Amino acid sequence: MKKNEKVGCIIISENTSFIPEIIDDTKDYISFDATLQEVDRVNRNTRAYGPQLKNSLTTPHMKEKLRTKNFVGECGHPMTTGNNELDAKRQMYIDFENVSHIVTDINFNGNLIEGTVETYNGLRGPDMMGAIRQGVQVGFSLRALGNISSTRNGVKRVDDEILIISYDWVLFPSYPNAYMKTTALDTGNKMNINNKVNTPDLIGSSIVQESFINFDIQLMLEEMIQKSDNYNLINEAVNVDLNKGFTLGSDKKLYLKEENDNHIICFLEKSLTEDIDSFLISF
Repeated sequence: MKKNEKVGCIIISENTSFIPEIIDDTKDYISFDATLQEVDRVNRNTRAYGPQLKNSLTTPHMKEKLRTKNFVGECGHPMTTGNNELDAKRQMYIDFENVSHIVTDINFNGNLIEGTVETYNGLRGPDMMGAIRQGVQVGFSLRALGNISSTRNGVKRVDDEILIISYDWVLFPSYPNAYMKTTALDTGNKMNINNKVNTPDLIGSSIVQESFINFDIQLMLEEMIQKSDNYNLINEAVNVDLNKGFTLGSDKKLYLKEENDNHIICFLEKSLTEDIDSFLISF
């Protein structure tokens, strides 16, 4: 690849890992604060996220997902199979059976992106809750769609807006100088939020896992359109095929091509058009 040439890829980046600062500890879930990642700092994978990342996290659709507590993450990143097309499809959606937590709030503290996280009340949530009570230092990793540009010094820069999929629960961080905070357990086996001490750097020898997956933009658009209830209703009625051709108009309408070169107009849902806009803005 030539220097400064942009490529379409799935971004799966390990980020800073912190022991959570407990906000609430109930029998059903644990709520805590965590650092999700950093901005404008090169990590151990020679990658740096630019300030546009903050814009990606404050789109109307992202705000809606946070408000409705639907910004969920999985237990681990999806596994890759070596088939780029299948991998790209899997990276774009959340496997509901593998959901472990909800990110309920995001804020920016200097170059840190911080968040409030709740273990999910069901599915893989109890696994995360049990791990926290056992003293596991849970970490988080971004999963997103976007562009990467390689600079002269080899740093992979992510400077454009990207489509955020999730912050998944991972084991290994990629910033070796990140410090974690511990929260001690009292005799009642509850988290003591007033007893926090700094720990030494424990992540210098961690193994970092990172993947880049090339994808077809047209294929990704087809995958997103197929999530539309309106499109599926039209498809059931008149059996339209996206492979025959389609156009996304500036008016947010989907124009489906028929064999006689006529078009059927489909009105896409607002939340879906916002997702598509976020996806296309990087290309």
